Amino acid sequence: MTTAMGGENHYFGKEPLLAHGHLFITEKIFELRHQILKECLDACGVSEELQKSWLKIDKAFKHQVVKNKIEECVARYVDEGIISVEMPDETGISSPRSQSGK
Repeated sequence: MTTAMGGENHYFGKEPLLAHGHLFITEKIFELRHQILKECLDACGVSEELQKSWLKIDKAFKHQVVKNKIEECVARYVDEGIISVEMPDETGISSPRSQSGK
């Protein structure tokens, strides 16, 4: 994110596709997370210009993390399951479900 906004690259982790391959992130979950990010940026007083840039970059990762079906997920390790999170209910509570890997 820092690099995309003009800063130096100090990130040496996995690309989003690999880092999130074991997570069943649906379109709805991604959009909910994106909205929560927007609300947090608002609450922290981040300028509209910076928010626009940040949210645009966030959306650019969408195609790397959103999956249409759980079968598209790939466990990172042999003994790791696939993580699927339900949409939160009206209380904001959701529960993760883990499934065995392929």
